[in-house]
Amino acid sequence: AEDLLDWLNRNLTSTVDRVAREQVAALPIFPTATGFEPLTRLSLPNDFRDPIAVASLVADQVVRDYHKLLADLGARPLDIVEYFRLHAVPAANSGRLSDTQAVELLRLIAVHQEELSQLRAVLALAELVPCTDGVLHSAPEVHLPSREITMLAPGLPVANTAGIAPAVLDWLGVQRVPSDQALAVAAKRLALAEADPGVSVVEALLKTLQGRDQLASGTPVL
Repeated sequence: AEDLLDWLNRNLTSTVDRVAREQVAALPIFPTATGFEPLTRLSLPNDFRDPIAVASLVADQVVRDYHKLLADLGARPLDIVEYFRLHAVPAANSGRLSDTQAVELLRLIAVHQEELSQLRAVLALAELVPCTDGVLHSAPEVHLPSREITMLAPGLPVANTAGIAPAVLDWLGVQRVPSDQALAVAAKRLALAEADPGVSVVEALLKTLQGRDQLASGTPVL
């Protein structure tokens, strides 16, 4: 691989077009600490430190020897945005994170919300939120714990908020009040109930609907 990198370093000139550079970057010829990977999956070492060890980096010696070549092929230094875009989000969506790792990432997002604003939609859809069902879910699928969601739709994912700042869950789009989906589940349960569904479900449904009306009219919700 080093001979090939030497050849590329000598022959990959500015006249080589973008498509050819992308094809080279996609080849699994770039050394890391554990083997060889396409450059499109790697970052260049930087001051940023990966708190959960999911980032793949170009080997230090290769960076020193071929820094210009790597940059010309599109490699970027590992910073907070690159970390989430290229490493943390793919790890989350491929099921490679534990709850503990997900909590660490949520804490990191909380600290760097401004820098990560451009990735907000991507982060919201990533499976990063630990839930009481033992599974990581994307934020829009999840509700904050409440009596209402327990009564209305106990089968929907509920966030396990231990060690997580509520503000970051809100920023990602975790549902603060029962969603339309939760109301639909509750309505279906009521319609299919063969026995008395219980006052608590009806009360929770009416309270949620009343709260929505009050929010829409600007009236404080008690």
